[in-house]
Amino acid sequence: MASVGEHLAWCSLLLVISLGISDSASQCPRRLDCTLRRRHPCPTGSPDCGRCLPHYREDQERKCVLAGQHSQQGEWTLCHLIYLVVTKQKPEA
Repeated sequence: MASVGEHLAWCSLLLVISLGISDSASQCPRRLDCTLRRRHPCPTGSPDCGRCLPHYREDQERKCVLAGQHSQQGEWTLCHLIYLVVTKQKPEA
């Protein structure tokens, strides 16, 4: 039969694991990840990125695409998006 100390050790371990899982699940994505999704950074306390960046709108799949374009036409390469972020330029329509 297990002692009280062993039970406490197991309960403590389970508590630490459950807190770690819930904490990581509620964390906001990195700022760069939000930018690559064409979204503003997470609002305070939110586990998700913010609304679409200016000149983008949310399509039916909840992706941010250029306003006035379909999602297939609004796709950008990762290198192009990083270049736009670094140089603070707006994508051309």
